[in-house]
This record gives sequence, structure tokens and C-alpha cells, in this order.
Amino acid sequence: MTPAEIEHWRLFVALPVPEDVKVAIQRTQAAIRQRLPNAGISWTRPEQFHLTLKFLGDVPAESVPELIDALRLVAADFRPLALQSRGLGFFPSARAPRVLWAGITDLSGQLNGLQERADRACTDFTTETVESRFHAHVTLARVKRFARGLPDAAAPCLNQEFGAWTATNVELIRSQLASEGPNYTSVANLTLSKA
Repeated sequence: MTPAEIEHWRLFVALPVPEDVKVAIQRTQAAIRQRLPNAGISWTRPEQFHLTLKFLGDVPAESVPELIDALRLVAADFRPLALQSRGLGFFPSARAPRVLWAGITDLSGQLNGLQERADRACTDFTTETVESRFHAHVTLARVKRFARGLPDAAAPCLNQEFGAWTATNVELIRSQLASEGPNYTSVANLTLSKA
């Protein structure tokens, strides 16, 4: 089989967001969208809300079982995480927003360690660079062209509370690109199981 014939999967590692928190984030997203009806913005579908730990890009399908094993070892070293979602922000800044996000705080003090370990576990399976600075968030929107009104539209919601939860598992997710946006499929569900 030639390299061009090898099947590749577009993958990322993430913590799922519970339904009640997704609903709260989606309500705020909808309120902002109402204020910007025709802006050049791509809005994330609520079923796609998640906290990305590592984006791998294209990975040979035959390597996926080995990747899952590596991530399972990482998950087994961490206890469930106490997370809270609160507040909105922008990447890179409110002056030139490219991404609108909802913030996530780790009340258990483990999230950065989990992200670093997941990042390292993925090294042999990706050409993506190691994350230089991790910022826990859920993406609400990506700006396709300059959207002057986005910071103003989001301003009333900047300190919004979206909810708290206990994250008990890490997911390896496959992203398949489509014209209406990416479709996500969970490839593996790995329990945070340290006693």
C-alpha cells in the first residue's frame, strides 16, 4: 500500500461537556447571534461543544489502537476533574477577534497536568506541535471575516455562568469535514480512574 492509499483519520483529544452546560452556553450563543444576524461568523453547533486537550490532525487509521492505549495510560493516572464554565473571551483579543470562547476553570488543579500528559502521549502520532500555552475553553464561534460588532454583542454576557460538572472521562474524537461543518464521532472513551 502506498502512503497515498493509507487511510487517515482527523483526530483530537477532548473532555466532553455535559448537556445542561451545553444548553446554557447555547442560550448565550443564541443571544449574541441575534445581535449579529449577518456577520461573517461560523457558529459552533451545540453538539460540538467540548474542551480540546490536543488536536492531532490526520493520523493513520492503523495507528489508532496504539494511540488509544497511550491515552488510556494517561487517563488512568488522573482522578475525575471538577470543572466550571464561566465567562466569555476572544482569541487573540477583543480588538481583533478570530474566536469567541466560553472559559473553563479547573477546581481540582489537575487539568494542566492532564493536558500536558495527553499532549506528550500523542507526540508519536501527530505532526502538530506541542501546545506552548494551554487555555481551557469551549469554542462558540470562529470569525470568517472581520466582525466589528462581535465584542459589543458579547459584552452583556462576558461574566455569564454556564455551570459546573465533574469530568470523568477523556474522549478521542474523529472529525469528518463536511459542507455543513465537521461531524464528530467518539472513537474511544477513556475513564479518569486514579483512586
